[in-house]
Amino acid sequence: MEARPQEVGTTFASPTSRGRDYICKPGLKRPGLHFGVRITNMKRPNWLLALAVALAVLFFLSVAAAAAGRLVAPAILAHGEEVPLPAYRWVHPPADAATADKPAEGIAKTISLAASDPQSVATADGQCTVIFKERSVAPKTGESAVQVRIVPMDPALVGKAPQGKRFDSNAYRIEATYARSGASIVLGGPVNVFMRAATGGTDIVLRAGAAWKVVQSTSYPLSVMTIDTRSLGAFAVLAPGTPTHS
Repeated sequence: MEARPQEVGTTFASPTSRGRDYICKPGLKRPGLHFGVRITNMKRPNWLLALAVALAVLFFLSVAAAAAGRLVAPAILAHGEEVPLPAYRWVHPPADAATADKPAEGIAKTISLAASDPQSVATADGQCTVIFKERSVAPKTGESAVQVRIVPMDPALVGKAPQGKRFDSNAYRIEATYARSGASIVLGGPVNVFMRAATGGTDIVLRAGAAWKVVQSTSYPLSVMTIDTRSLGAFAVLAPGTPTHS
């Protein structure tokens, strides 16, 4: 009989566990485990997506830890200790923000329309990631790939923060076009967007016309937030407070 992992770290679930949860200590390897995401009663078509989402969270944690010169360990988080984050990379930093030694990064990447597994596009600084699931992009005759761009921007230039709120991240414009024609893609289903907040934001917003629209979000450790969205465009993180961008 297989021994149950020692319960000292982050909760995991296995696609073959039939709803049983596992809590794994740092360094323990188990096939099919998902980092830091509780998933129960999964059907096979869904666990690959869960893995992709979990890996995106792990990517954020790894980037933050590498920049801080430390190794991320689930047990540290479970015991309430915080892994120090590097300074947020602002396009235009607020007056009271810590200054990073490198600028915010964008990315351009081509993904396949034929892929059956989720595909991710992430900035190298770990501040924004988008995951395209199978059939997230509607097929188009003559097209086999999609060009995705993530562009960091000063959020104040996109639109003023709502009353009583301040921007707690850059704005990130996410664009996707069919590679051959250059036409904007048609989304056939939602995509996952992950963003890092600078100080611990409360909402992710999407610029819709002349206003910011709040999108339902989920928060993870180390100021990582995620949404499911059927619209692309400019996203930003908000937090309570007085606007400090001008």
